Amino acid sequence: MGEDDFTVELWIRTADSVHTRNIVDKRDHRPVRYLIHTYKGHVAFQIANEDNIDGVFALSVNIADNRWHHVAGVVQRLRPAHLAIYVDGLKQPETSKGNVPLVNLDSTAPLWLGRHHANKMIDRNDVYFEGEIDGLSMYHRALTAAEIHSIFRAGSHGKCRQGR
Repeated sequence: MGEDDFTVELWIRTADSVHTRNIVDKRDHRPVRYLIHTYKGHVAFQIANEDNIDGVFALSVNIADNRWHHVAGVVQRLRPAHLAIYVDGLKQPETSKGNVPLVNLDSTAPLWLGRHHANKMIDRNDVYFEGEIDGLSMYHRALTAAEIHSIFRAGSHGKCRQGR
């Protein structure tokens, strides 16, 4: 993702309303890079550059209902720099602290799906997401609210245009 805007979006289903579980984890041990996770039934999006961490929690939506939910994390790096999280096509009212790291977020660390990548805060690799993940996509730009809503509305039809 370098130093640019980016979006990570996917579909998830879980009934776990108790634990903190990583869904998309692209961090190294320090931790540096980005993460989508659940926290007691709520979804969150975080980016980090060691001690400079910014994140948003969708606290107004509980996704631990064993139904499919579309989640998108959006990073806009230029001023005013901010993170946003969308659940089921709607931007959540929670805002970031505005500390989006403007450093290069590229990493050679593996991309882990449904599994925690050990770091200096939790030095374990054996923590797994309790649920299902589908349709993960990453974009090298900040998707607009209209684009995210369109992906959500497409549902099981996916992101492909008809006839292709």
